[in-house]
Amino acid sequence: MEQGKLDSAMVYQQVLLTDSTQNPSRHAIDLENMALMKLQVGRVQESLADYEIAMEAHRSIGEVSEMSYSNIAEIAAMAGNLDRSKKYYDSAIATAKRRNNGNVLKDFYAAAAQVYRASQQLPVAMQMMDSALLYDARQDSAALLAKMHDIETQYGVQIKDEQLQVETATNAKRVTIIIGLIITLALGAIIAVLLLRRQKLKRLLSEYQLEQRLLRTQMEPHFIFNALTQLQHLIFSNNTEKSLRYLTQFSRLLRISLVNARESFVPLEKEIDALQSYLTLQQLNFEDRFSFDLDIYEGIRMKGC
Repeated sequence: MEQGKLDSAMVYQQVLLTDSTQNPSRHAIDLENMALMKLQVGRVQESLADYEIAMEAHRSIGEVSEMSYSNIAEIAAMAGNLDRSKKYYDSAIATAKRRNNGNVLKDFYAAAAQVYRASQQLPVAMQMMDSALLYDARQDSAALLAKMHDIETQYGVQIKDEQLQVETATNAKRVTIIIGLIITLALGAIIAVLLLRRQKLKRLLSEYQLEQRLLRTQMEPHFIFNALTQLQHLIFSNNTEKSLRYLTQFSRLLRISLVNARESFVPLEKEIDALQSYLTLQQLNFEDRFSFDLDIYEGIRMKGC
């Protein structure tokens, strides 16, 4: 698998060196893809150098996105250059705020907090993590917590009304004392049910957030961003046929990743399907400048093989 990625990176680099017909936007995207492919095979320093070239290409045409800043910040951190990583994360956060892209700010703040922590700038790291938690609460928990609050408020009003009725009744007759005790026991049961329900909702919320985080890690964010950027380029180029082919392969790869994320063990044939879709996407990126074959050892028994 690693050798295949290395070969793809070399092919990509050869295409970039020989193809001078690309428009500036497409060329900048290809430079990013080449840097990310080198990162996947462990060439971190080369990946960082190539990504900085890609960033200069983006700046020359005024198309630097927050995801590009985040990608190069992550690579810089992996390369051990924490100062550059902090600078790029700050740029990613500023760009996302300027574009009102709150969906990514939580991840940016959390990643930046780890870099500042590694640099021993703990007060800044704590501020970054507080911001990450704030955006996490806004995005993932706000709706569910609001519904839970409405339920608690409704039952709280009901409990207060019934308690008032009990207190009024006990002043009229001694018999109502017994009724009041029964109502109090009933209210206690309701409160217990509410507490149990609240704990269950919190547990379900935590499980849901954990599941969402696991699903998001199945496919690297910068790969999805670059794939969508490539699809956008094809659409703007009025290349309908290739756009449909690219969208079909990308959606197939995304579906496989989401399905596999829910499984404890993934069969080999599903891994091969994912690899087939990934290589087909790269083949479309290179405009069919290379071909590939998947050879499977005959001694391996697989369903459908």
